[in-house]
Amino acid sequence: MQATEATYELAGVQAATQSRRKHRIFSFLALMLIAFSVHTFHIGRPFLPNNESTATAIPVMHAVNFARYGPAASRFAGILNTGQVEPTNWVVYAHHPPLVPLLIGSSYKVFGISEWSTRLFPVLFTLSSTVLIYLLALHRFGESVAFLAGFFYSCAPITVAFGGMPDYVNGQVVFFILASVATYLRWYETRRLSWLGLLSVSAILGSLTDWPIFFSGMVLYGHYLLNFPEQSLQKKIVPGFLMFLTLAGLLLWAEWAGQGPSIWASIYHRMIGDSGSSNLSNYIKIIITYNLGQLHTVPICSLALGFLAIIIVKLLNRQWSELRNYDPAILLLLIAALHLGLALQGNQQPWWSVILTAPLSMAAALCIESLRLLTNKAVIRLLLPLTAGTLFLSAAIPEAYHQLTFQWEHARSAGYTVKELGTVIRTISQPHEGVVTSDAIYDASLWFYSDRELRPAVTVISQLTASLVSGPYPLPYWYSQPDGPSPRWFVMPPPHRATLSQLAEELDARFPRRDLNGYSIYRLF
Repeated sequence: MQATEATYELAGVQAATQSRRKHRIFSFLALMLIAFSVHTFHIGRPFLPNNESTATAIPVMHAVNFARYGPAASRFAGILNTGQVEPTNWVVYAHHPPLVPLLIGSSYKVFGISEWSTRLFPVLFTLSSTVLIYLLALHRFGESVAFLAGFFYSCAPITVAFGGMPDYVNGQVVFFILASVATYLRWYETRRLSWLGLLSVSAILGSLTDWPIFFSGMVLYGHYLLNFPEQSLQKKIVPGFLMFLTLAGLLLWAEWAGQGPSIWASIYHRMIGDSGSSNLSNYIKIIITYNLGQLHTVPICSLALGFLAIIIVKLLNRQWSELRNYDPAILLLLIAALHLGLALQGNQQPWWSVILTAPLSMAAALCIESLRLLTNKAVIRLLLPLTAGTLFLSAAIPEAYHQLTFQWEHARSAGYTVKELGTVIRTISQPHEGVVTSDAIYDASLWFYSDRELRPAVTVISQLTASLVSGPYPLPYWYSQPDGPSPRWFVMPPPHRATLSQLAEELDARFPRRDLNGYSIYRLF
């Protein structure tokens, strides 16, 4: 009889375990279906003149020229020129490590150059980050927190807008930060060398991705020192020394491989910039109201603040064991705080704040879970996450749509698109030829779509005369190609025949013209 009861009890436990497993798989698949839908349905959209298109100037051309010349040609630094240019005229940039352009360049080699192949690896890393957030939260906090944290991260306006952005500071570095935290905590719990090996791989690949990975290294190293006071001095020093060597090696590479301003000048600018009191207050205001309030939504930020309040209370009450249980969220929040504080000027570029999204999402999910645990009523426990999710989506959806469709004000009334113009330029010219255009939008994506040596914003006759000789060619963001051939083509967008009539008449009088899709094409040779 006792044996029979024990058999029934074991069978019941096994059935319950199997049911929980199926439920977890269902919630994980549901989360990934949402994330996949959100981040792939618009993967092939054109680059518009907005925040995302800024990446088409440096990171994307870094990748395009890796595919064109090979990474060894520039010692793995970025070549910013467009078109086929002699090495003597290359503009070489090495202010970021090369892994992101290497991956995008490999995508170009396999799939060709397009919007979706440009965004492919960033989107894959964003989806992988969603997986890591889910697993990290599931291990410590359970299925409900895991699902909510992954959902908030994947659907936040900043992730929707910039999750596929091919920039250095984006989903790639977020993934390696999460991987470093996850593998470190598993090593901390188990002391298994396999986790230490995965931590090392995550740290190395992260350091080849971009500089914010070192914020995670600083936080994890501090956690290690605090929690292993009994370790020998050698074991305490070695991890920090290896991190220092990696950082020093990358900085030396940047100085050796790059041209122009020193990497140190760039670091100073991104960390401090113009740090006068008025600018400082303006920086903080933008981060709070725009990067946090709009791009992460007020509901998520409010819930994250609630979680911080819970942590402070437990800290004041010295509830150390409960605080240790929150290690993943606390470590991620500390990394975000370092990134925000030490790269204050850099965070004026809104996509830099993607480093904050995973910590805020996990903190918000933990706040909801803490509120659920305050009551035994099943209805309230169900309504809390549903209400929070509804409020979140009501703020996130319109903001995400705005970010995806937004264009700089001066580009909205142009009467043509940058992609149209770039496609025409690429169609009528050869890779080694220079092109002049009256386009004054001057967006970085024009260089990406045309992939030619360009002289834009020629709108009056005096500028035309000066633009027809050999010499420098401008590149986006104040970079300039030292020298180049005389341009062979002038491309005028359709509206400019009326708005720039004097220039159009001068061109008609001096050069042969043909029309292509409404664009006036002038042969200058």
